[in-house]
Amino acid sequence: MITSASIKNANSFHWEGKRVRTLAKAASATAISAALLATLGTGSASAAPIDSGTFNVDVPSTGYTTGTVNFFNRSVQITGSVKSNTTGCASANFQIRRGSTWYFETRTACGRGPGSSKGFNFTVDFEGAGAADYVYVELWDTNQNSVGGQPVVNHAV
Repeated sequence: MITSASIKNANSFHWEGKRVRTLAKAASATAISAALLATLGTGSASAAPIDSGTFNVDVPSTGYTTGTVNFFNRSVQITGSVKSNTTGCASANFQIRRGSTWYFETRTACGRGPGSSKGFNFTVDFEGAGAADYVYVELWDTNQNSVGGQPVVNHAV
C-alpha cells in the first residue's frame, strides 16, 4: 500500500531524476561541441599533428640538442633536450616561421656532466588558422655563437 509519505518521496525522486537528465543532456552537448572543435583542427596538442619531424644537432665540442617538432593548424609543439658538453652553456634556439611572421624560443643547459641535460616540451600558439612552414633548430655555444643547425620542414603546407 502506498502512503502519502512514500508518494512525497517518489515525487521528490522524480524531480531529482529530471534534474539529472537535464545535466546529462548538457554534458552530452558539451562533449559533442568538444569533438566538433577537435575535428575542425584547432591545433590543440590533443589533436593529431598535420606533420612532424625530428632534429639532432650534435657538436661534440659544445653539446647537442635532439627532439621532435609536431606541426598543428594554429600551433607547433617542440619536445626534446639540450645538453652542454662544456663547463659553460649550450642553447637550443628555435626559429619558427609561419608565413611572414617569425617566432623565437630558446632552451639552455649549463655545465658538464649528467645533470647538464635539460628536457623541454613547449607549444607556440598562433592567431588564426594556418600552420608553421618550418622550424630552424640551432645550437649555440656559451658565447652565443651558432655552431650548427638543422631545418625541420612542414611538408603539409
